[in-house]
Amino acid sequence: MRNLYPLTHQEIGSEFELLRAMSYGTLPKIWHAHSDDERKDLLKAYATIYIKEEIWAEHLIRKLEPFRRFLEVAAQQAGKIVNASAIANESKNNDKSVLNWYSILEDTLIGFHLESFHTSVRKQLKNSPKFYFFDVGVARALAGQLSLIPNPSISYFGDLFESFVISQFRSLCEYANKDFKLYFLRTKSDVEIDLVVVRPGKNIILIEIKSTENIRLEHTQSLQHFENDFPLAEFFVLSRDQTDKAFGKVKAMHWTKGLAAIMSER
Repeated sequence: MRNLYPLTHQEIGSEFELLRAMSYGTLPKIWHAHSDDERKDLLKAYATIYIKEEIWAEHLIRKLEPFRRFLEVAAQQAGKIVNASAIANESKNNDKSVLNWYSILEDTLIGFHLESFHTSVRKQLKNSPKFYFFDVGVARALAGQLSLIPNPSISYFGDLFESFVISQFRSLCEYANKDFKLYFLRTKSDVEIDLVVVRPGKNIILIEIKSTENIRLEHTQSLQHFENDFPLAEFFVLSRDQTDKAFGKVKAMHWTKGLAAIMSER
């Protein structure tokens, strides 16, 4: 079985534009549209068709309107730890339905869970996962946020950048038949690592994703927090900074170069 994902930055090549990819995603038809207005129109149509044809027509849900409300809230919360009760309250549903609908989204390949990392599987299962949609453009359409322009000065830009990089990495791993397992890590004191990569027979990799164009020492604090806990691990900060930097054990790279280095396992 092979899954076909939205275009990766490598497939797009020299025509790749990060802001465009973060704004409208990289589905082929959307990427090659002639204007942003056409991209918005296609994404809105995609979201509507998905709800009506893929979910409703297949009788995977009983009522359309409650699921539509859930989809909008879930898309707005993409990339965050799943809080079923809060999402249920905001979308006027119940916890059981919300958890079931997340399973439907994953089963129909519209999104994926990123589980919480812990060396103990039993403890790992006690932590809520994060949920990412397979394409940031589709997530923005479902969330009703296509008119919101990603601006580096607001936190929304950082959230989109993180979601985009993680989705790209996941696609590249599967295309290369890598047996990597992806997690995130968060402590009780709210120290968080965006991505933990577990590789068979090799040391784990801890990755922080920052949307800045100038990585500084303070951007590595979360990673440095875990240096003693994982003395053999590799540590990366992936960002928009074009200059390679090193802060102790932490390697800071442009996200495209960092993903290539991790994929090649150098």
